[in-house]
Amino acid sequence: MTTSKYSFTLNSDLYIKDPTSSETGRKVIASGAKLILENGIEAFTAKKLATEAGITEATVYKYFANKQRLLQYYFQLYWTWLEQQVKVFTAIE
Repeated sequence: MTTSKYSFTLNSDLYIKDPTSSETGRKVIASGAKLILENGIEAFTAKKLATEAGITEATVYKYFANKQRLLQYYFQLYWTWLEQQVKVFTAIE
């Protein structure tokens, strides 16, 4: 499972190799998020991600089995982060 600075975990079934475990993996996640924000999910491809991250397309697939798993990772990351934010901002002091 992946743990972030926000203290939440992601389902390890979504990836082959934990992308937070290496600089290259973190680059995959950051570059993919940037591409999705700039161009949308429809235009997102592993090839474009590899180009943006400065890696080979094969390297992307060392972390994620396919585009769907990578997108599921982003969705789970977002929803888990959002749930954490709701807890933080609705906590009674």
